[in-house]
Amino acid sequence: IYTMIQEMATGLNYTNLRRRVETEGDEALARTLRWVSSDESAHYNFFRKGVKAFLQLEPDETIADLKFVFQHFVMPAHALIPDWASRGETIESSGIYTPKVYLSKIYRPVLEDLGVTRQQLKEAGIAGREADYVTDKREAAEIEAKRATFNRTVLVPAFPPPLAPVGRRTLATAG
Repeated sequence: IYTMIQEMATGLNYTNLRRRVETEGDEALARTLRWVSSDESAHYNFFRKGVKAFLQLEPDETIADLKFVFQHFVMPAHALIPDWASRGETIESSGIYTPKVYLSKIYRPVLEDLGVTRQQLKEAGIAGREADYVTDKREAAEIEAKRATFNRTVLVPAFPPPLAPVGRRTLATAG
């Protein structure tokens, strides 16, 4: 679970940094960051599939673990990058990665992607408002997806019914 979240967050960091680099015109670095962020996305998908398997086997325990990891999540850069306090402030002030980005682009999307229900979130102790937000957004997307589809099977008679001539009686209308 931690690795799934960390891979998504790392990919997002690279994506946001790439956007910043593109505005500064460094195409070589932008291409490298695009490649690296897509690699992180592949890692996220690999670990997401594992978490989904655990959700099917042990949903209550997995949701409890999700809650724990989200409550204690810290990116590894905090321990690996020298002078993290100063560098972290620079990253946050540039908008590359902030608490708001974490909530809107990591936390909520992961829960939505895993398909965790409102009831499961609330039973795990995730705040009611947050549980409602995640599941309301997913339910709205499901409703919109149903509206976007239409019945492709239309019953059309093989031969249209004969039209009765106006003012004349036919065998079909003579009674």
